[in-house]
Amino acid sequence: MSLRNTPDRYGAVARLFHWTVVALFIALYVTIELREGLPKGPGRDALMALHRSLGVTTLLVVLVRLGWRALDPAPAPLPMPALQARAAHLAHLALYALMLLMPLSGYAATVARGRPVALFGVELPMLLPQSELFGAIAKGVHEFGATAIYVVVAAHVAGALYHHLVLKDATLTRMAPFPRASR
Repeated sequence: MSLRNTPDRYGAVARLFHWTVVALFIALYVTIELREGLPKGPGRDALMALHRSLGVTTLLVVLVRLGWRALDPAPAPLPMPALQARAAHLAHLALYALMLLMPLSGYAATVARGRPVALFGVELPMLLPQSELFGAIAKGVHEFGATAIYVVVAAHVAGALYHHLVLKDATLTRMAPFPRASR
């Protein structure tokens, strides 16, 4: 498999970025859901610290991913009806926007309320002034973004499965983590 994208397939680097973000999303979801079930205390705080570290990691991976995408454009989309192509394009734009919005709003919500954000124990600079109002707004944006990302990811997965199971085209296999060897 090529490291770079080809006209009809994603390369190993693009696939690695894609599936790394998938793994990070799953870990972010699990940490926040587990945290909600715990009483206040060290266990809950540790899960929140892990959630924040994973969020910062996601932001860093997405920024590098965007840089890579600028250097190695995605393969051309497969032929599909115009409405479907537009929906897929909008879903991808929404995913990228949310992949940036979520960690940035989480950071802003935390720092604006006077709490530090650490990346696996290394405290990051607090780049925003303290403001309970701004912190509350950023928290609201983060919570809205969480709901939005669940919806957009579900639509993305449903679209990929529709292409694979109903249309039987190569949409899903172009990004599969372990592509079949060429025949």
